[in-house]
Parts: sequence; structure tokens; C-alpha cells
Amino acid sequence: MATFSKPQLNNSHSSTESSNFETSDNQPMSHDWYSEDTGVYNSRHPRINLPSDPFLDVVSCVFSHKHNGKTALIDAASGVSISYAELQPLVKSMANGLHHQMGVSKGDVVLILLPNSIYYPIVLLGVLYLGAVVSTMNPFSSFSEIKKQTLGCHVTLAFTFPDKADELNSIGIESILVPETAKFDSNQIRFAPFFNLISSDHDLVPRRTVKQDDTAAILYSSGTTGASKGVVLTHRNLISGVELFVRFEASQYAYPPEDNVYLAVVPMFHIYGLTLFTMGILSLGTTIVVMRKFSVDEMVRSIDRYGVTHFPGVPPLVTALSRMGKGSSGKSKTLKSLKQVSCGAAPLSTKTIEEFMQYFPQVDFIQGYGMSESTAVGTRGFNTRDVHNYASAGLLAPNMEAKVVDWVTGLHLPPGKTGELWLRGPAIMKGTSNDKRVEPEPEPSLYNSLRARVELSKRKLESSRARASYNLNEPEPSLARLGLGSAQYLNNVEATSLTIDKEGWLHTGDIVYFDKDGYLHIVDRLKEIIKYKGFQIAPADLEDVLASHPAILDAAVTGARDEEAGEVPVAFVVRKPGFEVTESSIIDFVAKQVAPYKKVRKVMFMNVIPRSAAGKILRRQLKDKLYSRI
Repeated sequence: MATFSKPQLNNSHSSTESSNFETSDNQPMSHDWYSEDTGVYNSRHPRINLPSDPFLDVVSCVFSHKHNGKTALIDAASGVSISYAELQPLVKSMANGLHHQMGVSKGDVVLILLPNSIYYPIVLLGVLYLGAVVSTMNPFSSFSEIKKQTLGCHVTLAFTFPDKADELNSIGIESILVPETAKFDSNQIRFAPFFNLISSDHDLVPRRTVKQDDTAAILYSSGTTGASKGVVLTHRNLISGVELFVRFEASQYAYPPEDNVYLAVVPMFHIYGLTLFTMGILSLGTTIVVMRKFSVDEMVRSIDRYGVTHFPGVPPLVTALSRMGKGSSGKSKTLKSLKQVSCGAAPLSTKTIEEFMQYFPQVDFIQGYGMSESTAVGTRGFNTRDVHNYASAGLLAPNMEAKVVDWVTGLHLPPGKTGELWLRGPAIMKGTSNDKRVEPEPEPSLYNSLRARVELSKRKLESSRARASYNLNEPEPSLARLGLGSAQYLNNVEATSLTIDKEGWLHTGDIVYFDKDGYLHIVDRLKEIIKYKGFQIAPADLEDVLASHPAILDAAVTGARDEEAGEVPVAFVVRKPGFEVTESSIIDFVAKQVAPYKKVRKVMFMNVIPRSAAGKILRRQLKDKLYSRI
């Protein structure tokens, strides 16, 4: 959720009488936020006491918070809604059905391969409440991407839509079809299993013991470098995301959370949307209007129809809003309900910010920074009536620490100096030094349903046989081997140790500085990942696809700046001697094997790919060559 613009706006002591900066009157801030001795930046916000009960799961945490909310989730297209009175029973029904009908138990990994839906939080929270593990995925992922992730984290069951069911079945993974629309006929045979799950008796959830340190989710991220990796997050991490990101931000404003209406366009499979829409906001009693897929017209209709007050977005969405504002020239009566627009996940240009504030001066605009590895917790914008800092990524979240480190000398740097951002705190995934790799003990209650256990064993056997057709040497799944119970990169000790040091600092790879007031500004990055419209693309993933082309000898991928998308993937290709291949044929070759957002947008042919003595691709040289031709 990084922003990459230098603060060139008028960021302080500006006044807007009609703006929605109703900040709380009870928000003291500490001035001792930087230590010259240690180089540690502390949050200017006061510390928050996080739940201390070691046996607290994130679902129980979410539902423990009392509020007066009425409507929890609304399907934007149909208006079908789920009330807060219905939400917790539905989650418990899902958990009960997963265990007794599908044989899912603690530690089993369940894939959610779905677009945004009012049912998405119910599925996710039901899995977590049972003590099972969630792995989310972009519903537009290609078959090869699905196969890689599901086999990598040993998925036992998947929730998906009809178009993907056959692909999952072909690799031995049973799937539950989730209706693509909120209005569906429960008598339809293909949706009967899903209806049976949410209709299960919510009072029969098996007795369970879920600890804060138990694994809750495996989310795939490009990390700071290299190919995509499975980020293993615990219930403690997710609780920290709920408390330090979502609930704390709500506490900064005077208006009651129950009066707010959020528009969920940001994908729930992304850490940004997952933390916000499937957990954090539901703990506040706030209404969430869910859009299954994005269109500008539908977005505007939804904001006006449901009185949306808060719109978390990514740069293309903010740009779309600005165009709407520009087109109306202040005459339109649309979008008048908006109080706040927030932006994260990718770069946002100063020009875009200026245009947005020109057309929506009454709206509070903030940006934020976070990663999958930090459970979306990092920094968050905070404006007051007197001080607006639109171009920064905000202040450090409570309980979080940071360092700015010279990436050459390793020395820590004071405010105003630029270096690599390091983060530390309770939301950060753990490093290998904490990796005990202990397999959880089975719970006695799990043996009470013998039929469910037998059926699950059958499915796991069938699943392992299907996997064997792809990798005969792959050992049987093991919670200990997966590292479940210890947050890190899945099955990748080396990548974990390179990203998180022995003192618990997450080396983000982003180049930043803190200004004199403690606001974070992100100006560049060391890491290789490409940010396309908020989605992360690992160059190594595309390079693997390119390497399989029969006419390509060598290839490298880097990102090129793009005004609308932030960055787009560009491939640098060396042809094999005697082979002819065109740019369009390479683009088509890659497009058939990856999700649409990962497609290569441009190909440049070279005689040789620049590499270091150790064989590492010198991407900076590639970028220089790219921009020299523009």
C-alpha cells in the first residue's frame, strides 16, 4: 500500500471550512518519536493495549467488540443485505458445516478463489473460527498459478465460482461453488453444498482451541524480491491488523462508526481489502457495500444509492473519481455523501492528488503504507482542520517502530534523510529465529465426528494421488513441514531470513524518509516487484514463463512508469540464434499463462541481459535503457 510521491503540495496549515475533518478531541501525541542513539522512530500515537489472552482467535476478537450497527453487508448490484444480527450465526454455521459436512479441522488449508462478495467474509471468518487456515487468490489467476499455490500450501478444499471448479478438480481439490450473485436459488444443485453450509446449526460448532500464535492465513506476495512467496500470518498478526489499523483509525474521528458506509471495491483477497472488509470494519458496526467487479458507472451509482461515506481505493480508482469530478465541473449532485477517500497499494502521482483535491475539496484524502508481511499495518494518513498532509503516506501506526537505513553503509538515518524502511511490531510476520515448527496437538472433539474424519481422509488420499501425477517425489502434507504455527514465508527459510533480521526488523525494500513532523514519504524502492494498479507482480514469475518459450534464450522483466497503472511489466528478450519471434507473439504467449493483470505490455529485444558476476539481473541498467528510448 505504498505511495511514491514527494510532498509537493501545500501540506500544512491549510483550511477548508466545508471539509469532513471531524477529528476526535482526545488524541494526545508524543513528541519523543525519534531516538538519535538507536535510530528508532516510534509512533506519535499512544500505544494500544492489544488482547493478552493467548487463546483468542481473530474471529472472536472481531465479534467481541460491541456496537449498534444494523446492516453489515450489502450487495451493490442487487441490494441484498446481511444484518449484524445474522452475521455471527452465519459464520458459526459455516464453521460447523465445514467441520461436520466437509471434514475440515484445525490446520487444514482452505482456498478462497472468489471475487468480492457479501459471502466472502462469512466463508473466511468461518474457516478461521474453526481453526483452519485461509489462503486467498485472485479469481483471474491462470491454471498454472492456481496449481502452484494450491499444491504449495496443500489446500484441502476450495471455495470458488463455477468457471474454476473443473480446474481445481483436475488437481484433486474438492470445491464448493459460491453463487456469483447475491440472489440465488438454493434449490440449484450446484449451489446446494454452499447453502447447506450456511444453513448448518450454528450452535453445534465443535469445541476448539485456537491460539493467537496459530497460523490463520497464507497470502502470496512478491515480498521484497524474487518470485511470489507464501506469507504465513498468525491470528495475532490479524488481530493486530484489526486493532492497530482499522479500529484505531476509526477512533481518530468524531463521527460514530455505525454512521459510516464503506464501498468495497478493493479486492478482499488482497491484504488491504482482507484486513478492512472481512474483519476490521465488521468489528465497528459499519455498513459495507460490496461491488463484485469494478465499473465507473456502477461505482458512482453505488456511492449515491447507498450514501457511501468512505471509499478505500487504489490509484486507478482515485483517478476515476477525479475524472468524474472534472466532468461534472461541480454541477453534479453525485458523490456528495463522501467524507473520506483513502489510497494505498501502489504509487499515486502528485498531479492526481492535486486534481482530486481540486474537484473534491470537501473530502478528507489520506494515503497509507503497508505490506502483506505487515498485515497491512504500517503508516496511515491523518489530517486535521489545520494540518493537511495529503502527499505523505502518513504517521506510524500505534505500537509500530521504524528505522531508515543507508542501504550501502547500514547506518541509521535521522528525519529528512533518505534510506531503506525497516518496520517492527506485533503486526509483522515472525522471522526464522522464532520458527519452532511444532505440529499442533489434535483436539479430542475432532474425533467425535468419525464419519467426517473418514470422508476427509478419503478426500486427502484422492488429493495426494492427484498431486502425485504432477510431482511423484512430493512428500505427504505436514503441518510441521509447512511451518504452520510460526509466521514467515511458507517453506522458504532463506527468503524469510533475508527479509526479517534476528531483531525482528522487516526490511521492506522501500526507499523513504520521515519529515520533521513524523510523516512518512516513499520516494523509490530497492525491491524488484512491479505495482500494476495496486497488484503486485514478481518479475521472476514472468521470467519463468518467458524462459519456457522455445525461441527465447534469456529474458528479464522490469517495471515501466505508467500514468494510469503506476507501472507496467516490460520484457527484455534475447532470441535464440536462428529463431524469429515478434513482440506481439511473446505478449500473447505470456498472456495465456498468467492472470490478466500480469500480462507483459511491451517487449524489447537485446543482444544480452546485463547481469552481475553472481548472475543477478541488473534491473537498474534495464530501466536506464528503457527510459533512454522513451
